[in-house]
Amino acid sequence: MGMQRVWGILVALWGGCLMAFWQAPVQAAMYGSDVAFETTNQSMWAPGGAGILDINHFIGPQWNESGSIGSIVEVTTPSVTLIPEICAWGICTPAVTIPAVDLGDYGAEISGSTDGKIGFDLALAADSGSVNVAYPVGTAFEWPDPQDLSAGTPLLISTSFAEGATAMSTNFPEASLSLDFVFDVHAEGGFEVCVAFCGALDFPTIDINETINLVDIDSNTTAITFDVGPITTTAQIPDLDTSTAGTNASGDLVSSGIGSDPLLDVDVDLDLIATTLLGLPPLGAEIGIFGASVGYNLIDVLVGANVQVVQTFTFDPTLMVQLDLGDGQSKTVEVGDSVLFNTPVAKETTVTPTFFLDNTFTNTTSLRIDPTFDLEILSAHLGLDLPSIVNGLGVGDIDINLGPLFEQHLTTPGPDIAVFDQSWALPFDQVMAADFTIRTPEPGTLILLGTGLLGVAVSRRRRLIPA
Repeated sequence: MGMQRVWGILVALWGGCLMAFWQAPVQAAMYGSDVAFETTNQSMWAPGGAGILDINHFIGPQWNESGSIGSIVEVTTPSVTLIPEICAWGICTPAVTIPAVDLGDYGAEISGSTDGKIGFDLALAADSGSVNVAYPVGTAFEWPDPQDLSAGTPLLISTSFAEGATAMSTNFPEASLSLDFVFDVHAEGGFEVCVAFCGALDFPTIDINETINLVDIDSNTTAITFDVGPITTTAQIPDLDTSTAGTNASGDLVSSGIGSDPLLDVDVDLDLIATTLLGLPPLGAEIGIFGASVGYNLIDVLVGANVQVVQTFTFDPTLMVQLDLGDGQSKTVEVGDSVLFNTPVAKETTVTPTFFLDNTFTNTTSLRIDPTFDLEILSAHLGLDLPSIVNGLGVGDIDINLGPLFEQHLTTPGPDIAVFDQSWALPFDQVMAADFTIRTPEPGTLILLGTGLLGVAVSRRRRLIPA
C-alpha cells in the first residue's frame, strides 16, 4: 500500500507538470520594419529612364579681378652721429647726433577692382515624358510563441503591411529654349599721388547690368497657326501634368488629366466657303483711309474641332518579401499572406527579410475630339491712328468694337480615342531590412522533471513486484 501511494503521488505530479506546461499563457512574437520604395524620372512611354535635359551655360568672358599698379614709399633721412660717446676714467661725454627727418611720402599708385561678364546666356530644358512614384510602407511579421510550438510542427509566419504617404506624378513631354544677351560690368578704382603730401582721385564707378532676350521658346506656351484658305489650324504641345496621393480601394495609384490647351484647334470658315462657292458678295469688309479703318462682318460662322490629349496612369504594386532563415531555408511570399517553414532545430534562428516591389504601370493616352460651333451676327469695329503730336499730348489711338448683335459658341464633348495603351514594370531597388530572431521550442523543464520522476517510480515498482 505504501508503494502504491508513492506511485500515485508521482503520477499526479507528472500530470500536474503537463497541465502546467500546456496551460501556460501563450503570446505571439512580432517584428516590424519601415520600407520605402521610390523611382524618379522614368519614361512614361517605355521601360527605362526618361530623356531629360537641363542645361544652363554662359558663352563669353567672365572675370573678377582686383589689384594695383605703382607704389608709394615713405622717405626719411638717416640719423647721423657726429661725435660718438667718449668715456674715460669713468666719465662719459654724450654723443652728438643729427636725428632722422621724415621727408614725407613719394610715388603714385593706381588701384581698382572689376567683375562682370559679357556674352550669351543659354538655357535649354527638355523632358520626353517622365513618371515619379513613391511607395513607403510599414511591414509586420508575427509568429507563435516558442511555448506554442512542438517538435515537428511547422513554423507559421504571418505578414502584413500598411501604406504610408504613397504618391505618383507625371510630366508630359515639353521643351524650352531661352537665349539672352548679357552685358554685366562693374568697375571702380582710384589714383593716388604723393610728393611729400598725398592726394587721391576716385575714378567714376561703372555699374551696368543689362539683359536682352533674343530667343524665348516654350513648347507649352508657343502655338503655331496655319491658314489654308477658309481653314485655320493652331497646333501646340499641351501642358499636361498629373498627380495623385494615396491608393484607391484596389490598392492602385491612379492619376489622370487633360491638356490645358488643345493639341489642335481647327476652324473652318463656312460663310467664306459659301460666298466663294455661290458667288455671293462678301459678308464682311475692311475699309481704310487717311489713318482710319472701318470693318464690319454681317455673319461669321465657324465649325471645327478641338483635339485634346487625355492621359490616365495606373500603378498596380505587389509588395513581396523573401525570408532567409539562418538554417538555410528560404521562401518568397506576397506581404499580407502567411508562409510555413520547418521548425528550426537551433534554439534561436535569425531571419533576414528582403523586400521587392512587383508592379505593373499602365499608360493610356487618348485623343478627345470635341466638335465646336461659333456664330456671330452683325459686328463692326472702328480704328483711328492719331498723329504722333496728338499722342504726345497723352491722347491714344482710337479702337472701338461694336457687337456682335447675336452670338453663340458651342463645344460638344466628343469620344476618347486611345492612341497609346501599354503596360510594363517600373524599376525599384530591393530593400533589405534588419534581421530579426525567432526562438524555437525547448523541452519544458516541468516535463523533464515529471518524466524523470515517473521513470524513477516505474523502475522502483518493477523491483518491488515479484517475478
